[in-house]
Amino acid sequence: MNWKKLIYLAVGTAAGAFAYRYYRQEKEILFDHTIHTNFDTDTLWDFIHTAFTDSNKSPIWVHQLETLETAGILQAGSYVQATYHTPLGDKAKTYRIHDLEEGKWLTYETEDPENPLQGGAIIKIVQGIQGADLQWQGSYKFKGMPQEALFFKLYFETRFFELLAQNIKAIEPLPQGLEIIEAI
Repeated sequence: MNWKKLIYLAVGTAAGAFAYRYYRQEKEILFDHTIHTNFDTDTLWDFIHTAFTDSNKSPIWVHQLETLETAGILQAGSYVQATYHTPLGDKAKTYRIHDLEEGKWLTYETEDPENPLQGGAIIKIVQGIQGADLQWQGSYKFKGMPQEALFFKLYFETRFFELLAQNIKAIEPLPQGLEIIEAI
């Protein structure tokens, strides 16, 4: 065997072993988004609460990407059915509200052990400089490279938070102290 073939064989074997190990090891997607609003904290919480109860009734929700529905009252232990609208068709996933403090925050996590993305997030409503801030932080762990991980990171995450911010801005009040003056 000549040296050139031996080197190619060694490099190919090493690359294959690396790819196999990378594919099999657990990976994590982290996300952290803050949307500054002019709403008071109670109003912003009401929008989030409505979205998690029945997103079709929420004026801020990104209906074209996802719809949410909770059977019964939104509380710790409630199950939320999320339907993601993907280019390959609708995909339903179930999440569980892990905990919540009414008016302040809620945490959710994946419920289905078959969901390739395991994890969850915390959504907090906090007082900002001009109004309430919506903070959404979370993570999903996965093995391999499932379609859901690619869809979430390459498409859904960016689009969802951009459109959520646009929807909020479209209906929020002016900052305190500002008013519209008619032009003459």
